[in-house]
Amino acid sequence: MAGRPSKYNDDTVKKAKEYLEGIEKSDEAVPTVAGLSLALDVCRDTVYDWAGQEDKAEFSYIVKRLLAKQELMLASKGLEGDFNASMAKLMLSKHGYSEKQDVNLGNQGDQPFKTDTKITVEFVDASPDK
Repeated sequence: MAGRPSKYNDDTVKKAKEYLEGIEKSDEAVPTVAGLSLALDVCRDTVYDWAGQEDKAEFSYIVKRLLAKQELMLASKGLEGDFNASMAKLMLSKHGYSEKQDVNLGNQGDQPFKTDTKITVEFVDASPDK
């Protein structure tokens, strides 16, 4: 079963490079695979498919640079307060960033908390003087 002919050619690589290099001059805040797919007039799945093919190493490199540039811009502009913090956090999660809180106070699993510190409790009569 034959599918449609691929739109991938030398012009595709050229347009992908132009998209990435021109991102600062565009209306987009950060480069995205969605933006690249629109610039190439293909769907996002096609971009990911091409990036994963061994015979399209140059295109794969461009997509990896796009994602690295996206990560850098999100992190730096997020720290500077130029981006909405919630959106930057959400998008950075796609780059392996996560928010974690370690509330482990030293206990291991279901074991009770152990300490070498001795605690003395003194009960004092708190009733008013008679």
